Amino acid sequence: MMESNPYTTLDYLILPLLDEDISYADISKESGFIKMYTTDKNYPQTEHCFMLMYDSSVNTKESLARFCKFATLPTIKYTRSIKIEDKHYTVYTFIKNPKYRIHINNILQGNISSSIDYANRYLDFWKDTPWLPEVVSALMYLSLIPIETRELPEEDYYPDIIEMNDIKLKNQLVV
Repeated sequence: MMESNPYTTLDYLILPLLDEDISYADISKESGFIKMYTTDKNYPQTEHCFMLMYDSSVNTKESLARFCKFATLPTIKYTRSIKIEDKHYTVYTFIKNPKYRIHINNILQGNISSSIDYANRYLDFWKDTPWLPEVVSALMYLSLIPIETRELPEEDYYPDIIEMNDIKLKNQLVV
């Protein structure tokens, strides 16, 4: 029985272009990969970036390999830990890879280039996965497929140190 497809057309097109050193193993379920996001309302400065979210509780050889590899990637702007609904995640924020910046911008605007260089990158990236037929189909019918963006879920709220002091002070005054 084949697992359900966790990837969207945008994932097929953007994930292989984030960095040349990223492979399918880095965005697999075994590595803890959850989703790729295009916006984050908690951090509006990431407007032109892509966020990859990973389950922090996944501790496998794939997640360790990904962690070590991502620590050296030049396209990662920053890494942060977040908590959503009391579950811990790691979010890697990638800048647009300078090598593919124009192509990525075209994808996001719905202007898809059919350059053979890009097609080869996509096919090389997805070749040993169960998703290759969907990737090929997406590449063939790209102009007919809407590109949907995704917003990173909002983080759990935790008061900062100033708010904690205010709460403590109010509690002392009530007594």
